Amino acid sequence: MYPYIKEVGRIENFFKQKFRYPLYVQVYQHFRTLIEENKIKDDKLPSIRSLAKSLGVNNVTIVNAYKLLEQEGYVYSIRGSGTYIKKKDLIQKSFLI
Repeated sequence: MYPYIKEVGRIENFFKQKFRYPLYVQVYQHFRTLIEENKIKDDKLPSIRSLAKSLGVNNVTIVNAYKLLEQEGYVYSIRGSGTYIKKKDLIQKSFLI
């Protein structure tokens, strides 16, 4: 369903190591990098449940990571529909405000 899930799966390796950042921050940083480098071809991010299940983490971890992405202006969410990546020009405009 999500062709870049292999990229996302690489963060499983992070979980095996000891980092000083919480898991949700690590997930946020990983997705931020993927978005900035245009490695996500689809506009829609994986659902919270499916990503949490594939990474073996609690749903709250993904919710918090997506919230950070939204606060930073990388994504927007539509209740009942999902979380979507903002277009690059919209991301740049949100930083200017």
